[in-house]
Amino acid sequence: MALPPLLCDKLVLPVVAAPMVGASSPALVTEQCKAGIIGAFPALDAPSEPALEQWLQRISIGLAVERAAHPGKKVAPFAVEQIVHPANPRLRRDVDLCAKYRVPILITSLQSPGNVVEAVHRYGGLVFHAVTSIGQARHAIEAGVDGLILACGAGRRSPFALVPELRGFYDGLIVLSCAITSGEAILAALAIGADLACVGPRAIATQQTPALPGRSISGAGFDADTLPTGERVARLAGDYQAARARLLAA
Repeated sequence: MALPPLLCDKLVLPVVAAPMVGASSPALVTEQCKAGIIGAFPALDAPSEPALEQWLQRISIGLAVERAAHPGKKVAPFAVEQIVHPANPRLRRDVDLCAKYRVPILITSLQSPGNVVEAVHRYGGLVFHAVTSIGQARHAIEAGVDGLILACGAGRRSPFALVPELRGFYDGLIVLSCAITSGEAILAALAIGADLACVGPRAIATQQTPALPGRSISGAGFDADTLPTGERVARLAGDYQAARARLLAA
């Protein structure tokens, strides 16, 4: 499908950076968006509501400054993950804070996101709901979400089966989350019917992550202090463009 207007001409890569518990910081999210991919963090990573407000202020100001300084640059919107479950006592207040700062995208998971969808649509934001099955996808679609994040690993189903089945009745936005760490994998996600790819652990080994120093990504060939986020995204973009060129030339 065509990307929603909120995303059009704002992405360097068709990528959502996964909101990773303990690893997605305001600094990392800001740099991801400045590099042209959708940065995201879990709301509950902020230790309190005042801390969440500070995070939202920091990201919003950082991106506004970047856009003002570079008017023609593709600066992506950011996203905040909300756990929709009675065990999350902060949900309503955290969503209200996101509405206050007009967070472009909310990522929801677990239970029906209906109330969140209503709140976010009031100010023109988008809601992407994480699902692991066709049944969950149907419920999310009924709730009025703007996109689905298919967590194929969590659902123990192959994306090669799940994405085409979903495309049989849904023409909305699909984000595929399935151990995607390379440009070739991003291209494969798009080839089977997804619109965006969700990339996670590759971003841990960056200067902006609060994860433990020295933590490395298996098979990536670098450690946490070797490359900043912008260079990392540039490498991923090169992989993606090279894979796309090979496919078109075949």
